[in-house]
Amino acid sequence: WLQSFSSRQKGQPLSQGQSAYIEQNTQIIGQSLSINGYTVTVESAIAEERVACIRLRLEGPGITDIYSGSFRPRLLANGEGYESLFYEKGRTCYDQSPYGSGRWIFSPDGNGISILIQLDQSADPDAPSFEAGVPYVLHLTDLHVSGFGKSESLLAEGVWDFEIVFDHLNTDSAELIHSPITITHENISLCMTSMKLRTMGIDVKFEPGPYDYLGRNCFDDSWVVLRDGTRVSIYPQFYQPGGSAGLSLDCPIDLKEVDYVELRDGTKIYRQ
Repeated sequence: WLQSFSSRQKGQPLSQGQSAYIEQNTQIIGQSLSINGYTVTVESAIAEERVACIRLRLEGPGITDIYSGSFRPRLLANGEGYESLFYEKGRTCYDQSPYGSGRWIFSPDGNGISILIQLDQSADPDAPSFEAGVPYVLHLTDLHVSGFGKSESLLAEGVWDFEIVFDHLNTDSAELIHSPITITHENISLCMTSMKLRTMGIDVKFEPGPYDYLGRNCFDDSWVVLRDGTRVSIYPQFYQPGGSAGLSLDCPIDLKEVDYVELRDGTKIYRQ
């Protein structure tokens, strides 16, 4: 599923290495829980040290008539924050979790809906990485949906909790910058000192400047280009003006296939 989904998102076939990477690194989970007639199944997961993608399937009455939805986190009793989505087993959803969430993608799939949750640790370089063999809890609450011509409403109230254990994590990475490189966009310049490419994201370090969050614009419309010409889109996921940025990729890559990274201003950074 992830192979075909990624291909549709990109509008082109995946490379041979990408397809092999997904096939070799995806683990089947197959846990299901039904509440009020709505069944959530955690079908599979694929993870590296900083990014984890978890695929769900949602089935229930009228589910094919919706076009968007979300499991809305519940407000804490003290009104200061929300219950955690993902945390280590042994803690609770009321504890602050260091594991953030990135994109949620809903996609019609036969008589149900496939949901891809991307958990991304790039927001904080000091945040803990995911670990293989450690039990985590995926904590989903209160399904809200929007239908065609209808406003958002609560479809099913309840708690869907699943135990997730990553049986392995891909740890491949490659440092692309060995001396500072300056990139520009309009009147913004960033001096990058590090670009660490991983299989599902990029960690960037740069010298602090006066541009606040506008500096993230330098990373829009950028690509990882593979040796066969396949282009993988880069998205600025997080940006800290103090000197770091986290970029996500629209699908996993095999680092051995990487030719170069092409940034918005045309700068090409080759993998040596």
